[in-house]
Amino acid sequence: MRSIRLFMTGAAAVVALAVAAPASAQSSTYAAGLGGVTFGTEGSAGVGARLGVPLGGSGTFVIFEIGRLFNVMPQEIADVVELVEDLVELETGENVSLDVSIPATYGFAGLRWSPPTDGRRLAPFVEGGFGFGRMSVSIGEAVVGGVNVRPIIRREIGDETNTEALLALAGGVRVPFSPQTSLDLGYRYTRIFTDDPVVNTSMIYGAINYSFGR
Repeated sequence: MRSIRLFMTGAAAVVALAVAAPASAQSSTYAAGLGGVTFGTEGSAGVGARLGVPLGGSGTFVIFEIGRLFNVMPQEIADVVELVEDLVELETGENVSLDVSIPATYGFAGLRWSPPTDGRRLAPFVEGGFGFGRMSVSIGEAVVGGVNVRPIIRREIGDETNTEALLALAGGVRVPFSPQTSLDLGYRYTRIFTDDPVVNTSMIYGAINYSFGR
């Protein structure tokens, strides 16, 4: 909960900065939807929605993003799941593939910089933010040969819902389509500050940006 309070306090502060920015800068506020594939933990996917508010004419934006990473299970926990599968196979004599994942809902506020262009050229971007990640254990079908293995899974890897601080760093290239629309092609590193094992995940993603400016 402390991470959420810090996130909300930071978000309120940057909103105040954005409102105080020159009126001409407000014309470049943009919204974006993004999606990509994750790796570094169990491979999966991620989606998100974003609002970007300029701080001035230098290409700096305050960004707010919320989204979902569909599986951030660290390799250490994936190894435990495989061990449980082996134990169940010994118990039941059947091949087992358990559907276990650790999805995370996240939110963060941060800064983005991309050099101003004439709207027709490629441009790099870098960004970073701090917020929270809320994780839980998701267990699918867990009855094998008439044996309910859900208690075994929960005993081995737990089933708590945790909210921890999150750091996100990204970079890539912005591809303009028109004065109002562009495509981001980027790489993002995300760290969720859990206790051992830590959650470090990477994502290759694309984002469609729509600017409300002229």
